[in-house]
Amino acid sequence: MRKSFLILLFLVINYGLNAQYYSKLNLDKQIKEVISFEVDEIMKSSSDRNRGRKKINHRIIPWKDAIFYMTTYSHLFSYDDKTKKLTRNNIRKKGNEYSQLITDKDLEYMTKQIHSENQAIWNLTFEKGILRKNPNNKYYEYTIPIFDLSNKKAVIYKEFTCGSLCAYGSFEIYFEQDGKWTLYKTINIWIS
Repeated sequence: MRKSFLILLFLVINYGLNAQYYSKLNLDKQIKEVISFEVDEIMKSSSDRNRGRKKINHRIIPWKDAIFYMTTYSHLFSYDDKTKKLTRNNIRKKGNEYSQLITDKDLEYMTKQIHSENQAIWNLTFEKGILRKNPNNKYYEYTIPIFDLSNKKAVIYKEFTCGSLCAYGSFEIYFEQDGKWTLYKTINIWIS
């Protein structure tokens, strides 16, 4: 009986540490680390500075929605509707700072992640953010992070809405060094 209990306890703990609630390919732990860093460590928008904790829409932006902005406005990469794959978009130009950042194999792996989303609702807690269902003003929305093959680089798409004619969307690139995530680059895509 005791042995069965210990085995069950081990399985429950192991499942909790290695769960895949958000993605079929990436562990929730990785996803939570990047999103928590973004919410808790990155400064709030100037339109939202005096409002306490960041309001996060509980709905996750599906990558299929972010792909429109990626293909239309991004110099990072785009999405080919025919092949259903991420492709390079101006990334190969000599001198482009992204030309060495993401390899073709990384793009293949990132494509698989985009097609492996599981969950449409965040189930997280934050130090400096609070999840809200259908917030009406001054709130943030995020995609699930996608990672390179080394799991040391991550990309998310983020939107901030501050009114009917006040919003922006951006891609954010993160690097993991010494067990901590840092923001490498914000690529602003649109603003209204």
